[in-house]
Amino acid sequence: MPISRTNSKEKFLMSLCGEQQKRQPRHAFSTVPKCDMLLNNLCEVFNSKLITARDKSLLTMCEMIRRYLMTRIVKNREAMNKVSGPLCPRIQNKLNINKIESRDSKNDLLDGNRFEVTYKGKQYIVDIAAKKCACYKWDLTCISCKHAVSVITHKKHIPEDYVDDYFKVETYHRVYPHLILPTNGEELWPMGAGNKVMPPDMRKQPAQTSTVGSKKKKVERRNKKYNAGASTSHHSSMTQENVSSQRSVASGTRRSVAQRAGTGISGASGTPRSDAEVSGRQ
Repeated sequence: MPISRTNSKEKFLMSLCGEQQKRQPRHAFSTVPKCDMLLNNLCEVFNSKLITARDKSLLTMCEMIRRYLMTRIVKNREAMNKVSGPLCPRIQNKLNINKIESRDSKNDLLDGNRFEVTYKGKQYIVDIAAKKCACYKWDLTCISCKHAVSVITHKKHIPEDYVDDYFKVETYHRVYPHLILPTNGEELWPMGAGNKVMPPDMRKQPAQTSTVGSKKKKVERRNKKYNAGASTSHHSSMTQENVSSQRSVASGTRRSVAQRAGTGISGASGTPRSDAEVSGRQ
């Protein structure tokens, strides 16, 4: 079935909308998070810290996370106590870069709070009362962009005062006032009132074999007596009766051979005879 132009156009528009959603342009970002990053960096950092803990058991994993958060809260609070300015260090560095880049801007006053800023041949409208700029960076991050800094310094104001309270040191201290209290080790925990949790029963898997057990079985088979009164020989025919009969046959054969040779051994009693008796009989 041939594809019409209408269907192909609709498919093109749908694919275009899908590509735009995948790319996530910054003009469609929300201003609530006050961040212009495409990736959720907070989740990525937290997941990277859980690499060594997430393959452990539940209790061990929770204990490793607790220790990490306990030390991180104290470390961040002590590091922020050393900051003397009103803004956090990284936010202050970004603002300092915007101050340097704002030197190449040209400002034209429109009214009391709105300016037309020309930067490298491009024009932007800045409203310092509403804290908005046509480049959308000030709206998105709540940090004064280079166009806004140019207008703020033109009005003899301080750029740090136009940064949102979200990035100030005072707000940072309000985030980390608490502590995660330390705990004793597992050997010092009180015993619970419920039933004692026992480990599961160990069951031997069908595919597993024990070489030690097979050796013991072989030894037992080798030393096993097959009949009552039998020897430890492997053949069941070697019973006590067979052994005694074989011994009697062997002794009779030896006596007959001795008599023929004239060794002096008697037939039944086995009493030795003298040489004279033997010679007289001959």
